[in-house]
Amino acid sequence: MSGDILQAGWLTREEAQALTGYTEDHLTRLARGQKVNARKLAGQIWLFERASLTAYQAAARPGPKRKT
Repeated sequence: MSGDILQAGWLTREEAQALTGYTEDHLTRLARGQKVNARKLAGQIWLFERASLTAYQAAARPGPKRKT
């Protein structure tokens, strides 16, 4: 991985999990759904932008989801 990317505020999946408390599956869904800025390297390594994750968390509503 490029040191420039990591220094620019990008987190590994493990770091993103530690920061947010989100599961690996949830982080992947957020990335694929373009809810947060993320990059996929080498076909399997996800990197998540710290600012995007913290903004998503701040905007997310706490508590149980409504059933539809």
